[in-house]
Amino acid sequence: MRSLIKVAGEAVIGRSHERCGTPCQDKYYTWRSKDKKWAGIALSDGAGSSTYSQIAAEFAVNSIIPFVYEHFNYFYKNPSNAGKQIVEFLLNVLSKIAKENKLMLNDMACTLLFVLILRKKDFIHYLAGHIGDGTIFFERDKNVEVLSEPERGEYANTTIFLTSKNSESKLRIYSGILRRPAGFMIMSDGTAETLYIKRVKSPNQAYCQQIFNWCNRYSQKKIKKVLLMNLKNSIFREVSLDDCSLCLLKVT
Repeated sequence: MRSLIKVAGEAVIGRSHERCGTPCQDKYYTWRSKDKKWAGIALSDGAGSSTYSQIAAEFAVNSIIPFVYEHFNYFYKNPSNAGKQIVEFLLNVLSKIAKENKLMLNDMACTLLFVLILRKKDFIHYLAGHIGDGTIFFERDKNVEVLSEPERGEYANTTIFLTSKNSESKLRIYSGILRRPAGFMIMSDGTAETLYIKRVKSPNQAYCQQIFNWCNRYSQKKIKKVLLMNLKNSIFREVSLDDCSLCLLKVT
């Protein structure tokens, strides 16, 4: 069977935001090239303490994959230099939006998670980045593993944002090669309350494998529908009051 890349993402508002009448602050972005050799997913969780964080999250996810794709070869070979350049680029984007709308940059705090992959004959080359909470998983040999754990801030229930001090040194960059088939899953902290077992720092294998299996069974369009249905109606909203978002990328 011919190998395909499948990408899907969804975000749903949390119960706490519904009660307060505030918008969903989780945003996501998915992309797949026409030749199905490239694909990318990105996710951002706007800070609840920042008035316009949902705007920042939207621009962050829409900007990061095209930028990393343009510089993929350099970032892949030089991951230690990639973080500084990526954060500088994103802060320039957010600063421009803040200036145009007469906002303060601190009002646009958000986290960021992204994965970009290049499909080769037997392998995939990946570049991933993460700042803040949320989690990145990857799947290989039918086993789900943690690529990047959530990062907490100096105080309880806080984290690091793109607009935080020294954020250039806080963006974690990962690059490597995985044998096909393989996949990635990125999520906000609301979703991670179900899929990430904090006490052992491990994925919830049963749930995660079920989600990755959707990519084997369904079309990309159907995966998105099933993902939305589960985020809205299942255990995710029972476990967390926060917004819940999740993106999948699978080379089947």
